[in-house]
Amino acid sequence: MTNQDITFIPYHSAPQKGAIRKLYRTAFPKAERAPFLLLRRLAKKGECAFSGCYREGKFVGLTVAVEQPDFTYLFFLAVEEGARSHGFGGRILEAVKERYAGMPVVLDMEERNASAPNREQRERRYRFYEKHGFAPAGYTYTFKGVTYEVLSFGGEVTKERYYAFLKERIRRFHN
Repeated sequence: MTNQDITFIPYHSAPQKGAIRKLYRTAFPKAERAPFLLLRRLAKKGECAFSGCYREGKFVGLTVAVEQPDFTYLFFLAVEEGARSHGFGGRILEAVKERYAGMPVVLDMEERNASAPNREQRERRYRFYEKHGFAPAGYTYTFKGVTYEVLSFGGEVTKERYYAFLKERIRRFHN
């Protein structure tokens, strides 16, 4: 199977909205999530791409991406519980890279830290992204007491540009 078998359908026209909402609420800690209604509103206004991911009509995951003129920020990626360990996360990530080809794709993850209680999960997540071509951008940021490591694919996004993006755009998702 290739990543071409993944179809992105914008939330506002996606089937199985309840499954998307449930996955969003269960896949990410509450403190790290944007309010769901705000996310929907921003997507409808075109300020982010909030999509259900489908394979042959079956819901397998979700993504939230924020496109900028010079890079795309992958805000959220989650795989439906029943679809995990079947390669869908990798296919979705590859499809994201294709969808935004020609510009860097940037994401962040909890910083790898030997003393973190979920250090093994963080290492697995890092290896997953690394396997798909993402590399450390060389900087971190802290949000609500959690330090995030920034990873990029397809080009460099400077620390200054990334921080300006966070200040300008991402704070709107946490109001």
